[in-house]
Amino acid sequence: MGALRGDDMSIEPALTVVERKVRDLVLEHVRRVCEAVRNMVLTIESYLAGDSRGVTLYLARTRQMEGEADDYRRNVYEFLARTSPALLNREDWVRLSIDLDKVADLAYSVAYRVSIACEKGWSPPREVASKLGEMAEAGLQLCEKLKEALFTYAYNAERARIENMSDLILDAVQDLRLIAFHRAT
Repeated sequence: MGALRGDDMSIEPALTVVERKVRDLVLEHVRRVCEAVRNMVLTIESYLAGDSRGVTLYLARTRQMEGEADDYRRNVYEFLARTSPALLNREDWVRLSIDLDKVADLAYSVAYRVSIACEKGWSPPREVASKLGEMAEAGLQLCEKLKEALFTYAYNAERARIENMSDLILDAVQDLRLIAFHRAT
């Protein structure tokens, strides 16, 4: 059920409990994915710096975050299957969760292959190393922008819910004034 907003005359539906829960699960999922990507970048930086301990450490952290992201993907699926067969944007949440999981898998795959190169003592040429570092940073920036966009969406959805409640309260106050006016006359 929506309320008419005075500023733009659009109908803003309030989020249901199910929609908020799905949104929160997806936000946690994207956090884990971004952490996996961040640790992949640190794995690459350690490799390029010749720090094999750092490579091992960040590979393990990347794997952990990828596993946690996998768990959140399953949680999103299970929650949607159990509670929201009629949720209009259900497929969108599932697709987003699948895509997020692919990003986490790729982050771990890259970190794993970098760790193999480190174990074997392979050093890339300077230009390749430079481009590898740039690519990793660009991937992290894209992931952070996605996370920021999802958090902005969450904030705007919560703001719409609050505005909806505010509109309902204003309508109720207006109704009370009209009732009081009619009783007085």
